[in-house]
Amino acid sequence: WDDIVENPQQGSAYLYACELPWPDVALTKTVEPALVYPNGVLTYTLAFENTEPHPGMGVNITDTLPAGTSFVGMVSAPPGWGDPNVNGRRINWYTDTLDGRAVGQLVFTAVASQAEPISADWILTNNASIGAMGDITNTNNLTSASTVLQGLEIRKSHSPATVTAAWNFYYFIDVSNQA
Repeated sequence: WDDIVENPQQGSAYLYACELPWPDVALTKTVEPALVYPNGVLTYTLAFENTEPHPGMGVNITDTLPAGTSFVGMVSAPPGWGDPNVNGRRINWYTDTLDGRAVGQLVFTAVASQAEPISADWILTNNASIGAMGDITNTNNLTSASTVLQGLEIRKSHSPATVTAAWNFYYFIDVSNQA
């Protein structure tokens, strides 16, 4: 913080600036593919960084999977990050220290299952957060990524195959939800 020290006897002031020894951790998230079918695999990437030169201590990343999805496993994690603690749809990673200016990624997979009620064209939004002791900015700690679960199938048929004038003609629309 900046401090102003005044010397009223001499009519001058001095400005002292010091850098705070705190981290600023940030998180972004992506998901592939943008469109998934029931029982399809989703790949999530959590990109984290410490934007300050000071190390972050006790860094925790929490990811909450959307309803209708379940954790499959890790694809990659940088050294120093422990195995995830999975509790239902909530996944937690922890590291004691994130060096200043450090960047990295946690990549994991999930499956869009039918274990929970899912409607067709449902947008699966996945939320994640990062935190560290003394983090100076919390506006960059939350992130989300969305994909669309596609399960609606529509088929149209007609009868009879050949139509004669003044005869009845029928369309049949069959809708099924694969989700």
